[in-house]
Amino acid sequence: MSPNPTVIRQSEESEEDRSFWKVLILAVLGAGSVFLSFFLFDKFLAEGNLVRLLGSILFACVFLSFFVLQVFFTKSRIRIAVLSLIQVLAPLLFFFERIFPSPSIPLLVGIVVFFIFLLAAAGRGRQDIAGSLTIRFFQVAKGIMSRAVAGLLIAFSFQFYLTYFVWGGANESFSRQLVNQTLTASEPIVKIVIAEVSFDDTVDEFFLDIAEKQLRKIKIGSGGEEAAIDFDRLLPAEQEKITGEISLALHTQAEKIFGPLNADGKMNAEIFRIIKDYVDGIPPATKSVFSVVLAVLFFFSARGIAFLLYWLPELIAFLMFKLFMVTGFAYVGLESRSREFIMLS
Repeated sequence: MSPNPTVIRQSEESEEDRSFWKVLILAVLGAGSVFLSFFLFDKFLAEGNLVRLLGSILFACVFLSFFVLQVFFTKSRIRIAVLSLIQVLAPLLFFFERIFPSPSIPLLVGIVVFFIFLLAAAGRGRQDIAGSLTIRFFQVAKGIMSRAVAGLLIAFSFQFYLTYFVWGGANESFSRQLVNQTLTASEPIVKIVIAEVSFDDTVDEFFLDIAEKQLRKIKIGSGGEEAAIDFDRLLPAEQEKITGEISLALHTQAEKIFGPLNADGKMNAEIFRIIKDYVDGIPPATKSVFSVVLAVLFFFSARGIAFLLYWLPELIAFLMFKLFMVTGFAYVGLESRSREFIMLS
């Protein structure tokens, strides 16, 4: 079938669903993609493996691409609702044990919200298609994408909340890795503000590095009696003594704030222990509020990142759209010799 538009005389062809099994195939593929996306995201939360996260993002993009095509190809509101329901229920197969025999209410709420947003996305897409005389693929896809992505990320946020704060399925090693990566990323800032240090050092080495580097920055005449010491001109034994005294003072001051620190333990390990002890000591009511706040922050952070990646599912959907036109899977028709619409062959 030629990919060029086919001109139809007025009232000769109506815009209605044909070859519903074809769009059903797209829905099944979308269901498989969203299932794998949730599965890999769960593995990422448990293991902290970034490859799992990238896989989850990739399958989410594939799902969104299939959903965009379904909106283009499906004319009936009831059918698009049924197709959307099939896809939002797919992740529940992975969470089967969380539903039966005792259903997880937050999980079901997340799925329902996901479904509502997909319906809103489909409605926006249908509205844009009906209001345009020509097929403007990316304009329509953009309207669909914003709502579909929001629904998907809300569902992921519920999964994040449940995994970390309700089910306890998150691996402690992942939390430790997250803290370590955050500390490593902050080292350039610490270098500017305090001194060039590494959080991989032991607690003693960490404070010794700070003390030594701060002493080397002091210049003669820069102010005060303490500034009259030229650290570089001191004997090694004197340097070691002064550095040790200042390091001990820093260590003591830190222990007054954070509690006992293991001098031989890694600094990043001690920071993780302090954070863990603090979180464990939070009252249940406060912890519940804290967990919800974190889930909300996760959603908005993911939404900001996802906004930069909208082009990927849109591009995948567009390439598949063109492929379907070339292979005769679908074609563009004309209503009243003026308005274009998409039909399945």
